[in-house]
Amino acid sequence: MQIIKRLLPGSEEMALALVVWLCTLPLIALVVAPLLGRQAAISIAIVVSVLVLGACWIRCLFIVTETYLRERKKQNG
Repeated sequence: MQIIKRLLPGSEEMALALVVWLCTLPLIALVVAPLLGRQAAISIAIVVSVLVLGACWIRCLFIVTETYLRERKKQNG
């Protein structure tokens, strides 16, 4: 697990984003689908996934940058 954390910093955030998106799918299916139809529910699910993953990528960018700078500082002393 330490190897994954070292090679892919922010992987926990990506997993959390996936779980959050999966948890929103039943809500979308139960609320949006009956009101707006199946096509709208699918579209909203896709938009939510893009938003959640976009937020995750932004968060991961900061984590990777911070990790890189910390490692670089260690190497330069």
